[in-house]
Amino acid sequence: LEEQSDGTYEGVTSSEVIGVSSIPEVAPTTNVAVDWTSISMAVVIKDYDPHGYEPESGYLTVAVGDKIKLQTGSLAPGTEGKERYREYVYGELPPSGSENGDQRQGWLPTAILQPERL
Repeated sequence: LEEQSDGTYEGVTSSEVIGVSSIPEVAPTTNVAVDWTSISMAVVIKDYDPHGYEPESGYLTVAVGDKIKLQTGSLAPGTEGKERYREYVYGELPPSGSENGDQRQGWLPTAILQPERL
């Protein structure tokens, strides 16, 4: 390309959009300083369905807004190279009126949880 006297290049059109980045912003995590070993209740802040990408069984499917009773002291690291997240805790959904065979307890990544203020 040949630079013109005005600083533009011949044959190049401007497709610039001011103020918009193609790099996605990463929101700060809400659990940076959380001691998950002592938390007993949490609320789900991101849907989580382990089927299809968690290699082992025992994980709990949850949706945003679900309240989870955590087993204190259950914090465990994910198996490097296998699980999708770095840390997991064991928890259970409160009993529901209709038991339809869904698993009500299992492992959840801490990244999708926010401590519940009691």
